[in-house]
Amino acid sequence: MDKFMEEVIAELKDVMDESYSPVLVKARKNNEQVYNGIRFDQKGECVSPIIYVDELYQEYQSDRISMVDVVTLILDKLKEKEDVGKIVKEIQQYEMSKSKLKVALLNYSANQEVLKERVHKPFLDLAIVPFVDVITEGGIDGLIFVTENLVEMWGVDKETILEQGIQNMIDKERFFIASLDDILKGFMRSMAEEGMEIPAAKGGVYVISNEKKQYGAKIMLNSEFLHKVAIKHNSNLIIYPSSTHEIIVMVEEEHSGHILRAEDVQLINEEGVRREEQLSNSVYYYDRERKEVFIREAGEPLCEDME
Repeated sequence: MDKFMEEVIAELKDVMDESYSPVLVKARKNNEQVYNGIRFDQKGECVSPIIYVDELYQEYQSDRISMVDVVTLILDKLKEKEDVGKIVKEIQQYEMSKSKLKVALLNYSANQEVLKERVHKPFLDLAIVPFVDVITEGGIDGLIFVTENLVEMWGVDKETILEQGIQNMIDKERFFIASLDDILKGFMRSMAEEGMEIPAAKGGVYVISNEKKQYGAKIMLNSEFLHKVAIKHNSNLIIYPSSTHEIIVMVEEEHSGHILRAEDVQLINEEGVRREEQLSNSVYYYDRERKEVFIREAGEPLCEDME
């Protein structure tokens, strides 16, 4: 990888305007996942876009693309991010950002390093983490997590930021719910419309996510949504963390089949979920009387699986 990165940097310097200065960086992401990237510093700009190259490296190693292809693809991605600086300048003002605030759920113990820099609040064995949802003028969809530096710039307390992100989720985000049968048919039903009924689910098993399928597991924070499902079936709910992007909900009173244990969830994570998208090895439970989610069976820490 090091030799590849050095060659890419050399090739970029040959073809790029001198105003750009490509620099090698390593970025720590969710669940201790580290990505290799190139930061493009530019004279007169305080914000530098980063292009991650791990996937390009794999393609190059497999002889599916050439070095010329690698450089071309990086330059294409850089062009797409040309207006990132403008977006970042806009979010420096809280009043321009608060309507775009959302939240994600991440594993608490597996993200200790990134949580040192990000605003967060514990929730069971997870962390509620606010971010600003942005779309560039070029149509690139992205997000910027709220850091301690951004909070200081905004001059707003962290609890207000977290509450705003959760309220935006409840008021503005579209969530979808489908039975496993519907999923196989490629059908997800919107629950955004007022009065929409919970669809029937053969076997009492649902998949729930949001419209973007981005950090959709946050629905665990919306007790009103979960309560609709529970009341329809007059049952408590067992919740499996499929990934950071969705959850699987089982109606306890209607499911006569095998109920997954924490060790089953751990095996699914290890074999079928990308490391940075794993949420937890635990099994959760929604109690319709208490209107609350809690841990039904605690799983092994994710960080132990990732060493």
